Amino acid sequence: MTAIETRMADTDAPVRLKVIDKGTALVACNAFAAGETDLAIVGADIGDLSSARTIVVVTYAVAMLAVPPGSPIASIDDLKGKPWA
Repeated sequence: MTAIETRMADTDAPVRLKVIDKGTALVACNAFAAGETDLAIVGADIGDLSSARTIVVVTYAVAMLAVPPGSPIASIDDLKGKPWA
């Protein structure tokens, strides 16, 4: 986000972005809900976003399933009936 902030300043964009690092998405969400910030970058499943609207999708989540070396699991189909967390 700092790169976007810098780019906006360098190109004389009509709006400015000031990045305020809140440490975690939950703290950022709470700051937004409390009116301490105008924008927050958070996942849709974090905190109270009842007054929020999505204006930009920064990225879509990617999930990685990992198994230990030597595991007989080689594909999604191999997970059928197996416990996992």
